[in-house]
Amino acid sequence: MSSSGTRDIFVQVSNRMPTHNLQGQVVGRKGQLTRLRLIETLCEMLRHRPLNDLRIMDLCREAKTSPGTFYLYFKDVQDLAFEAIRLYQEIPAELDELLLAEWPAEEAFEYAQRFVAGYVRYWQERYHLLHIRNLTADQGDERMVELRHSCVVPIMERLAGKIAGASGQRSGPLTPLAGATVIMGSLERLAALSRFHVAPRTDMSTQDLVDAEAWVLARMLGQDEFPASG
Repeated sequence: MSSSGTRDIFVQVSNRMPTHNLQGQVVGRKGQLTRLRLIETLCEMLRHRPLNDLRIMDLCREAKTSPGTFYLYFKDVQDLAFEAIRLYQEIPAELDELLLAEWPAEEAFEYAQRFVAGYVRYWQERYHLLHIRNLTADQGDERMVELRHSCVVPIMERLAGKIAGASGQRSGPLTPLAGATVIMGSLERLAALSRFHVAPRTDMSTQDLVDAEAWVLARMLGQDEFPASG
């Protein structure tokens, strides 16, 4: 990435960057830009190579810095990956706004479609980071577990709130948070698969899968009548 590109990104994420390096020294703007350049270099390399194949020397060469500088900011490549995910796992503003908006019961399917499709796009754009987060969390890494929860749990809670708000219009023993957890579990799997931009079978499309996920969520939100397909 060019130095101008790194500076543009720095403006967006500077308020979430640590103020001190691993030696406890205050990091100035030049040091923060070097730190961010290492993060951006990792992100770009992860689009083509698995994390386990990356070496500090390779990262430093691409980022035009030295291993000594690397160790001022990160303990190892895994620590660098953690910081990259921490910076870039946040859901897009438009998706956040959609979750905060009111979803009229009669339009639940339309809103659910927008949410599911938006979440799938979010995963497609950041798969190189999100799949490392989830895989490492599933292997028991406590930092990654906490990182995943910090991103996913607020989404589940907002969905649970919408499901709870619709509970007076529907019947059945559905616990709102359990329903939201089921939706997010299946949605994350769908989003991870969608990176190939190809459905797993020839007799259905990725849009069919998005619609199916949205249909399940809309039913939880109390919608019983749906627009005709086609």
